[in-house]
Amino acid sequence: MAAVTATRSNGLQDAKASVKHVENVAVDNQKLCDIETVALVVAQPKAEFKLQPIILDEIRDDEVLVEMKYSGHTDIVLQQGLLPMVEFPAVFGHEGGRFLLNVLKPGPDDTLVVFGLSSVGLTALMAAKHLGVGQVIAVDIVQEKLQMAKELGTTDAINSKDQSNVAEAIKKASKSGAGATFAVDCTGVLRVIEDMVACLAPQGTATVVGVPPPDVKISIDPLMFLLDNKKLIGVIEGDSNPEDFIPQLIELHQKGAFPIEKLCRTYPVERLEDAIHDLHTGNVIKPVIQWS
Repeated sequence: MAAVTATRSNGLQDAKASVKHVENVAVDNQKLCDIETVALVVAQPKAEFKLQPIILDEIRDDEVLVEMKYSGHTDIVLQQGLLPMVEFPAVFGHEGGRFLLNVLKPGPDDTLVVFGLSSVGLTALMAAKHLGVGQVIAVDIVQEKLQMAKELGTTDAINSKDQSNVAEAIKKASKSGAGATFAVDCTGVLRVIEDMVACLAPQGTATVVGVPPPDVKISIDPLMFLLDNKKLIGVIEGDSNPEDFIPQLIELHQKGAFPIEKLCRTYPVERLEDAIHDLHTGNVIKPVIQWS
């Protein structure tokens, strides 16, 4: 099988950020170029991930060579060709931490609504419980995920498939009757984003975290948006310093306040397609790929 040379066309395609497995690589300067390894390569938009050899470029002075044992992010959005900045063939994947509640800072008097119970949505619920947010409403179309949200401490759960008007159902469920003070979309689905804005109470803030497709528009009532003093913001990777919050997350996990093991299931790299299938069907929240 022909090797694919890793390129640096953009940050998303930087192969060194996506290298999955490196074996027996010496760390002397003579061995830090043309390194043979393997990666999951996507030949074209919507093509399957294909495990094959690649060759890494020379390691720069400001880079670190890392042997990957496990990985948990395959960038399905990019693999599907939904963002325009990607050149194919490409190696995807990154490991990032989202701590979006650092941006919103909800408290005991607030109602927080989380749309889409992905790993990001469920970790937001965990954080909300830890912060003592007064009311947390989980919204999804998969009943098993809503059950998981209840186990993690959400106060209310709404299956949006069962609602003719999701925003009104949320307002009715909210403790104030006026709607959410904070809402987070983890889906990137346009109708969901519109429902998120519509469910806000006056002076409420809606936050887009899920990745929507490019070149699309949402529809909102601009007069009500103005009169209710609503806000719509975007958040990427949260507003936090990894050197500070990663130790905090470890401490929370050790105390049982951040039970990420409930979300994860490990798959060998050869079973990647099974992992993706289980992710889409809701059988697993966070597939973790084992490389060695």
